[in-house]
Amino acid sequence: MALPRLNDVPKYTMTIPSSKKKVRYRPYLVREEKVLMMFSESQDIKNGIDSIVDLVCTCLEENINPRELTTFDVDYMFTQIRSKSVGETAEFQVACSSCSDMNDYVVNLSELSIDAPKFKKKVKLTDEYSVELKYPSYVDLHYEEDGTLDPISWVSACIEAVCSKEERTTLVDEPREEIEGFVGGLTSDQYRKIIQEIQDLPTLKHEMHFVCQKCGEENNQILEGVHNFF
Repeated sequence: MALPRLNDVPKYTMTIPSSKKKVRYRPYLVREEKVLMMFSESQDIKNGIDSIVDLVCTCLEENINPRELTTFDVDYMFTQIRSKSVGETAEFQVACSSCSDMNDYVVNLSELSIDAPKFKKKVKLTDEYSVELKYPSYVDLHYEEDGTLDPISWVSACIEAVCSKEERTTLVDEPREEIEGFVGGLTSDQYRKIIQEIQDLPTLKHEMHFVCQKCGEENNQILEGVHNFF
């Protein structure tokens, strides 16, 4: 006899920050949470992020190409799925900026939001060539063995097309090695021009305000990055 399924999984709606598209999703299940916890405990940044991207896409009611989701889309969508899966609040231990004493802090994940304006910028590199920029996707990023993000990979993931006066070449199907080779061949000035346009891209963050329980110092800190909301 087949075992029964005990729960009708509820469905919720959220808006993808970059596209403003509404999508329906479900909470993640125990087997999916187990995979997340395994990578969280191992501190394997790359595989942990891959697992979060896979989980977000799995929990959506419709099929979405992971490459179409920006980094901040995934961060925001994960926290919303998490809030419906294991609770809308997350508890943290935060060090006081004055005495370093650890303080309890609670974030309501369902209240997090991201301001993501349309991002289409063109950066002129030479008299002949320019690049069109886009929001990056986790799929296109490369991490070093120690978990740090390769800066050339970051810039490469933000380039949508290379344009000359005669043609526009989109990079969506180009091998990562080719794109990173192009970026690696830029001059410092050309590289700096791109960095200036992408250094303030949207991120998932929360402004924390609390009074230290030990020294009474008023703290104003930023909680930023999906790993901090895990």
